[in-house]
Amino acid sequence: NAAGFAEAKYIDNNAVYLSLSDSVGGAIILSDNIYMGDNVRAGEFGHVTIVPNGKKCYCGKIGCFDSYCNASLLSDLTDGKLNLFFERLDNGEFLDVWKNYLNYLSIMVNNLRMSFDCDIIIGGYVGSYFQKYIDDLKKLVSKLNTFENSADYIKVCRHNFEASAIGASLKHIYDFIDGI
Repeated sequence: NAAGFAEAKYIDNNAVYLSLSDSVGGAIILSDNIYMGDNVRAGEFGHVTIVPNGKKCYCGKIGCFDSYCNASLLSDLTDGKLNLFFERLDNGEFLDVWKNYLNYLSIMVNNLRMSFDCDIIIGGYVGSYFQKYIDDLKKLVSKLNTFENSADYIKVCRHNFEASAIGASLKHIYDFIDGI
């Protein structure tokens, strides 16, 4: 939520922030505020089922998005170093892994677009490397979208590192300023 709050300062409308880190989560940004949901679980995108009867998730469910698009799936291939994964990807390695990752990600992004009809911001650890690959994702998502031929609503995060710390700080700063 804090990372989503930090990213919300760069958008004019509503948005969904999708955090692709060692676990997957996110935030729903409505009118410059984080929507928390009735039970404070809004944005738990990692536990949306995208593959019925799929892989077992750490939560105990089967087929959760987290099981297909967390950052560890990529960094585990390079001794826990995500930057090394992307360096080797640029050198032609791990192409099949990346293709599968993007396919699952495109399903989720399309589902979020159909559900919320707003911009989707790709963030988290993987999002910090995503600028170079955003067009590949847009192509996949545009094929899935029933109503649009373009996926220009997909954005890459602006805060590549420590977005949660920035967002948490901003919240306190804005609250202080509003109290003056």
